[in-house]
Amino acid sequence: MRILKSDIYINEKLTIQPVTKDMLSDYKKPYADEETIRFIEEKNLVWNPLSKCYDCDRDVDISDDIVSDGKIKIRFGHVKGYFNCSYSNLTTLEGAPKEVSGSFYCNNNKLTTLEGAPNVVGVSFHCNRNNLTTLEGAPQKVGLNFFCFNNKLTTLEGAPKEVGGDFSCSGNNLTTLEGAPNKVGRHFYCNNNNLTTLEGAPKEVGGIFRCNFNKLTTLEGAPQEVSGDFDCSNNPNLVLPKEKPSWIKGEIIC
Repeated sequence: MRILKSDIYINEKLTIQPVTKDMLSDYKKPYADEETIRFIEEKNLVWNPLSKCYDCDRDVDISDDIVSDGKIKIRFGHVKGYFNCSYSNLTTLEGAPKEVSGSFYCNNNKLTTLEGAPNVVGVSFHCNRNNLTTLEGAPQKVGLNFFCFNNKLTTLEGAPKEVGGDFSCSGNNLTTLEGAPNKVGRHFYCNNNNLTTLEGAPKEVGGIFRCNFNKLTTLEGAPQEVSGDFDCSNNPNLVLPKEKPSWIKGEIIC
């Protein structure tokens, strides 16, 4: 029988490699300048060596001190409150939290993509007034509302499949609703777009459905159930059925 020395046994049988300085350095806090260090201390951010990100058990409002060249200087992991990085001249969401228990706000930036956005948002997601042309990278799990109005969206592909509250994609360049959530718990707004059809609309809307100020000619593709009012006003060429469809529980506004 071959008797192995302890180091040989570890290497050959257990495949456990000795810990090196390089390996340990991966778990150390990355370098931070004075402004960033001050922000970390003021917000009580906690370094997580496993995720290599900063966690926070309260709300976080991003300041100019930790934004450089359109990017957040540090990486966030889990934020238990809300996370607000609006009006920060961001061109990317790299460094944004992976999970936010409250709401996530990135309004009024210069974003062209949502890559880097949280995977999970407990309450509402707001990405209004950016330069987005797609929702790819958006969180697929949102507890309440999803707002992406006043962008340059040409598609809703990448949107969550189900939204518990409101969904607004108003004021974009949409010609189709393909990619919209299958179910919206409250109101759905797609007004002020270039829609010629409602194909791709949610199957079920728990509140108001608003599609006014578009280019609709027919209600083909409309939801199977709208529990609130149906507002299709200011669609000059829209031909309405003679009787109110049974799937509209509220009033039809035309």
